[in-house]
Amino acid sequence: MTYIHNFKITLPEKGDYGKMDAKKIVTITVDASAGFIVALTGFKMTPFPLDIIWGAFNIWLWIVSPTVIL
Repeated sequence: MTYIHNFKITLPEKGDYGKMDAKKIVTITVDASAGFIVALTGFKMTPFPLDIIWGAFNIWLWIVSPTVIL
C-alpha cells in the first residue's frame, strides 16, 4: 500500500491483470458485435442521407470507442 497525500492507493495483486484484460477483451468483442447489428439495422431503417450519419455514429459509439478503451 502506498500513501500519497493521505490517500490510500491499492494496487491489484499480481494475478489480477490477466483476468481483467480477458474480461475487457470479451466485453469489447461482444460490444463490437452488437454494434454491427445496431448499425446494420439502422442502415435498413433510415433513408439515404440519414443512414450514413446513423452508421458513422454507431460505428464510433459501438466499435471505435470500446477499442480505444482497450
